[in-house]
Amino acid sequence: MVNVTLRDQKGAKSLLTAIKRQRGLSFIELLMTLLIASLVILLASGFFVTFRQTMSTQWQALTLRQLIDKQVAVMADDLAHAGAQVQWSSTIASHWPIDIAEQGKQMTLFFQVSDEVNVWQQYIRYQQQGKQLKLCEWRQAISAPYSTQPQAPCYQIWDTSFIQVSELNIAAFTHQRGDTTVLELEISLTAALTAQPNAFYTRQRKVLVNNIILGQGG
Repeated sequence: MVNVTLRDQKGAKSLLTAIKRQRGLSFIELLMTLLIASLVILLASGFFVTFRQTMSTQWQALTLRQLIDKQVAVMADDLAHAGAQVQWSSTIASHWPIDIAEQGKQMTLFFQVSDEVNVWQQYIRYQQQGKQLKLCEWRQAISAPYSTQPQAPCYQIWDTSFIQVSELNIAAFTHQRGDTTVLELEISLTAALTAQPNAFYTRQRKVLVNNIILGQGG
């Protein structure tokens, strides 16, 4: 038989209270640890997803760049064999970044190859909006800040002197096939004939690209 004194009872209660408090602290600490771990996992996951999307976008842009570059090289080679002057063949990659401007289902790709080509592409977009503007007005708008010479009179819209050597035009259209976004490229290259400066040959190719990531590339 064990005799329990009042002092022993108070000591037991104090010990029990201390144990309960200790257990309570352990639970709170465990909860805080879990919350911190969850937060770290969420942040890491978000960073990984963002990093993967960024890398995937860059990879897609590089793939698209190489694809276009290859198609242009084929057309340029074909035009050269036909007797046309081609200013570039496989140099498109050096003129990036590329700007993909979304216009509903249709997208237009603008290459900063040179001021001339840039003006041409702007004119094409301007014309698609139902507005009319002479090409030389675009040329004057770009050259005005850099030139003190009087501007030449404007020629007609399709004045062949605008296309000095060769022109590149690329149009892109998106098609949704289930969960897959298909990008259709229409690439055309126009070049002047060596023997006839006012005569031009044009080559056009269509390319389908599956699962392309739309947005800014470069």
